[in-house]
Amino acid sequence: MYILYDTLSSDFSSSWNAPHHTLTREPRLIRLCWMICESGGQIIDRQDVWIRQLDYRLPQTLQLLYGLSDVYLQESGVPIGVATKGLREWVQRGAETVAMGEERHRRIIGAEARKQRAFHPLQGAIPNCLERMATIFLGQKNRDGSAKPPSLSQLNQVLFGQPISSGEDPLEVMRRCFFALKEKGIYGPVQSSALSSEK
Repeated sequence: MYILYDTLSSDFSSSWNAPHHTLTREPRLIRLCWMICESGGQIIDRQDVWIRQLDYRLPQTLQLLYGLSDVYLQESGVPIGVATKGLREWVQRGAETVAMGEERHRRIIGAEARKQRAFHPLQGAIPNCLERMATIFLGQKNRDGSAKPPSLSQLNQVLFGQPISSGEDPLEVMRRCFFALKEKGIYGPVQSSALSSEK
């Protein structure tokens, strides 16, 4: 089984991978979406939750872009420990995780869990970084010869010959791209330095 997930976070520091207590501008987890899929790609379950923030005010850019407010998050959001209870159960059942930029998303979730004194919901799950899989598949290079990670839209264009439709669900795009690469043999859990900080 696989957990495909995505996050919406606040603006984060240029040193987002530093210990969260050392940052002056800490990333805050605002929204967490995930989809549970069987090994063949069939969807078992999915969730989309807003994370309650009691000690943080949303940047105006996020309020305007998503029509959010601090009051809305307090009333409609839930603490991360409660929001991810079902997610932890899937991890305990052996589900692997999949995300674009897997390490970054794990760090954001982990930092928020520590701030709210909650258990990291993805601790112990084997990570699969769709961005790294796509980089291997497309083989794009920067001018200095280093690997150039593609966007999800670019990956979808190459795999299916068409761009992502306006307003299309990112998790659904991730699902079809991940399983398409898996069928092509571009697959394999990757080690993430974020794993060492999951507590």
